[in-house]
Amino acid sequence: MKKNQLNTNTTRENELYSSHAADIVAVSAVFVGDMKQRRQKDYVFSWKKALQNQGDTGVKMQYVHCRLVSLEENCGVQYTSSVDFSCLSEAEAHNIIREIARFDEILMDSYKEMEPCILVNYLLKLCGIINRALKTLKVKSSPKEVAEARLALFTAARHTLAAGMNILGLRPLKKM
Repeated sequence: MKKNQLNTNTTRENELYSSHAADIVAVSAVFVGDMKQRRQKDYVFSWKKALQNQGDTGVKMQYVHCRLVSLEENCGVQYTSSVDFSCLSEAEAHNIIREIARFDEILMDSYKEMEPCILVNYLLKLCGIINRALKTLKVKSSPKEVAEARLALFTAARHTLAAGMNILGLRPLKKM
């Protein structure tokens, strides 16, 4: 993972992986790669596939979590629990809300079927929805009321993602 990060064009010298963070991302990649298949389904393990950093992977989960942490730290508004959620009228916001609302149901389904893939695939879908929303639901350049509502939404999404990752035995990173 450290080698992959060093070979990425977007790497900034002052943000290089620590060995500890690289280990966590590598474990996330292997765990998610392994757990996104149904237990009953045969598959051939491949290090190349397990450690890929493109597509629906543990690397993506860690990246989205770190991106949300960075948003919270650098958006220019403070989180508050008393926001006007009527400001969240965009389809992207509603998509995140709907997906977060499914979390308990997903946990129960995963538990009943004894299939971690249900939770893993839910979290990967949530990551995709969050990524799309981050492109259109700007926090920093929005009016204060809208920015606070969007920040609360993205904070809830990060908490949901982190909770799911913790249940899977993954440690959500704050920086990578």
